[in-house]
Amino acid sequence: MIHTTLYIATSKDGFIADKNGSLDWLSYAEHEGEDYGFTEFFGSVDYLIMGEKTYEQILSFGEWPYEGIHTFVFTNKDDLPNESEDVSFFKGTPKEFLDAVPIESLVTRIWLVGGGELAQSFEKEGLIDEYIITELPLELKDGIPLGINFNNPQIQKLETKKYKKDIIQKHFARI
Repeated sequence: MIHTTLYIATSKDGFIADKNGSLDWLSYAEHEGEDYGFTEFFGSVDYLIMGEKTYEQILSFGEWPYEGIHTFVFTNKDDLPNESEDVSFFKGTPKEFLDAVPIESLVTRIWLVGGGELAQSFEKEGLIDEYIITELPLELKDGIPLGINFNNPQIQKLETKKYKKDIIQKHFARI
C-alpha cells in the first residue's frame, strides 16, 4: 500500500512561499531543540516527491539535504541539474507516478515535499492520504498558496498541536 503525506509549513493566511518564492519567513519557526516532529516523520519516509520549483529552491540552499532517500522531481524540463544519484525526474501525472512506484514493504510512505502546484494536482486526484500542516502565525498576504480546502468532507482533522511562538501543527487524514 502506498501512503502519501503532505508535510509542509504555511503562513496563517495559507501561503507556502512569499510572492518571490522565498522561504525566508520560515526562520520564524527556528527554535533550538524543536523540530515539530520532523525527525520522527522523516525516519518513516521511503521516497520524496517534489515539483521542479521546490527542487530548484532546495538546490539553491547548497548541499543536497536528502542523501540516501530517493527523490522524484516532477518536471517537464529536460535541463534540470542533478546533484545526487538519489534524484530522478518524472514526467507524468500523480496517478501515473503512484502506479509506477515500487512497493518495497507493507506500507510505502511518500513525502510530498511541495510545492503548491504539485500538492494541488495530487489533491485534485484525491491522492494525498495524510496532511501535516505546520502553521506559522505570520501573514504573507501574497505568495504561493497551498490551495487545499481542509473543509472538504473527505478530509478529517485528527489533532492539533500547539508549540512555542504560537506555531500550530494540524494533522488531517483523507477518509
